[in-house]
Amino acid sequence: MYTTEAVKSYDSRGIPLDNPDSLGNIASLKETVNRTWGAVNNLKTEGRMKFYNLKTRSHVEVADSNVKKKKMFRQTKLGEQVRYALVADHDGMKLYKFVNEATYSSTNVPETD
Repeated sequence: MYTTEAVKSYDSRGIPLDNPDSLGNIASLKETVNRTWGAVNNLKTEGRMKFYNLKTRSHVEVADSNVKKKKMFRQTKLGEQVRYALVADHDGMKLYKFVNEATYSSTNVPETD
């Protein structure tokens, strides 16, 4: 017993190739995946913060208990400049993450000198 249905070919995502939208939306699909993946990667894990380790050239997650905030002041010819940073101790190394004033204020970690 034979069927009269045509055999469909599918791409690697399982979308039929005879569907005109299957090939035209690849760029928008890539953009959506990249945007979603970026948002997922930027999420802060509960109780941990993401820092970049310059020595190992990799991102590391540090427990909030190992993070402190620090204000750095510098005198310039135009006046005083303030930089806000989060400082973490990870594997015997100090990691710095420079943040804006709003992030500095909203971060619930102790302040250091």
